[in-house]
Amino acid sequence: MGCCSTKNESTRAHSTPWDYDLTQGENPLDMTEEDLGKISRYRNNIEKVSKEKGFNPGVIAAITPWDKIQMNQNPEETLRDVTEKLDGCIRDIRSEHPRWTKKQQLEGGIAAYKAGPRKVPSYDNRNEYTNTDECTDGNYSNDVLDQAKSLNSQFFGTKIYF
Repeated sequence: MGCCSTKNESTRAHSTPWDYDLTQGENPLDMTEEDLGKISRYRNNIEKVSKEKGFNPGVIAAITPWDKIQMNQNPEETLRDVTEKLDGCIRDIRSEHPRWTKKQQLEGGIAAYKAGPRKVPSYDNRNEYTNTDECTDGNYSNDVLDQAKSLNSQFFGTKIYF
């Protein structure tokens, strides 16, 4: 599953309401029309996994590598894998940085998803190792959250709960 710990069972680690509005945003990850088409096509799958795992659907959609999902793959399984890996990364960051706010832990978990948990030494340097492609401007975790805002507005109409 990657470098972050995961749990196979569905957990509700992210059920406390968090007042971080993810309903308005841009397209900072430059998602293509094809990516947006897949999100539209798999919207029900995203919403199902979102409810199952207790994650915001926009975050799941924003962090999923849509260019790597093949038509013969089970999209729900892929979405579960992505969500479980992100959940493990957030748990790792929570464990390593218990004094961070929940928002900081979410941002750190997103950065760890991209770069690995040992690559998030501090909040100020959380995105230091996430610049692995041209899709980010050095602020990957915030780009993902901005993308989630846009996707929530466009497809899901939800706010984040963490």
